[in-house]
Amino acid sequence: MKLTDKEKKAGIVIGVVGAIIVGYFVFRKKPGGSTGYNDPTGNNTGSTGGTLTTFNAKTVADNLYTYMDQFGTKEDEIIAEHTNVTQTQFGKVISAFGLRN
Repeated sequence: MKLTDKEKKAGIVIGVVGAIIVGYFVFRKKPGGSTGYNDPTGNNTGSTGGTLTTFNAKTVADNLYTYMDQFGTKEDEIIAEHTNVTQTQFGKVISAFGLRN
């Protein structure tokens, strides 16, 4: 069966519209301000409770210092800070922690 020019144009239009719809749902802004893109490496974002949050190595390093600086070590809080942290993120935490007294 040979397609007519009209059928070819209709097929192209349907394909383009379909691609736009798929692209919209993949890259649209989510209600929380995030996009549909999820960083699979976890270098810039982490997932907690189903929502995307930006990973901040300095905040984690400051929290760890606070937990270790006080009399008695808050082991549960230290473990909680390390939960769901990738090796790359942990390297950033070490750099942000630096040398402290």
